Amino acid sequence: MSLANEQRLTQRLLNYWKLIQKDKKMPQIEHFNNGVVEDLWHQCMVFSVDTRKGALFKFEFIGDHIIKSYGKDICGQIVEAGTVSFPGIAIYKRLNAIIDAPEPVEDGGFYLNEAGEMVKYRACFRPFGTESRGLTNVIVGLSFRAF
Repeated sequence: MSLANEQRLTQRLLNYWKLIQKDKKMPQIEHFNNGVVEDLWHQCMVFSVDTRKGALFKFEFIGDHIIKSYGKDICGQIVEAGTVSFPGIAIYKRLNAIIDAPEPVEDGGFYLNEAGEMVKYRACFRPFGTESRGLTNVIVGLSFRAF
C-alpha cells in the first residue's frame, strides 16, 4: 500500500518513518518531508530534544488542530522533564521514555485543555536523530476528541 493511500495517522507516520530510517537506528529529521503527510500534518507536532542538562523539549511546530485542542499556540515554548502543568501534559510524560529507548511508540489517554474540557487522545511518537548526537527530534501525531 502506498503512503498516500494509508489514511490512518499512526500507521502512515510509521510507514514513512521506516522508509526513511533505512538501516539506521532512527532516521534523521533532515530526511523528513512533511509534504508526504501533508493532509495529516495539521494533526502533528515536532519537538526538538536537548538532553545536555536533563531533558528539554521545545515545540518547533504545532499543527492547527492541535492548537485548537490545547486552546492556545505554544510553538517555541520549552517543556522540561517533570513539568506538571501544561496543555496535554500526559503526552509529554511519554517523551522521557523515548529518550531512554528511541523507538516508535503509540499511546492514548486523556488530558484537560485550557478550557477545562476533557480530551481523549491517541498519539504516535516517531523519534529522529543520529548515532553521534542521539535523539534530536520527536514527531508526534495526535488524534483526539474533546468532551
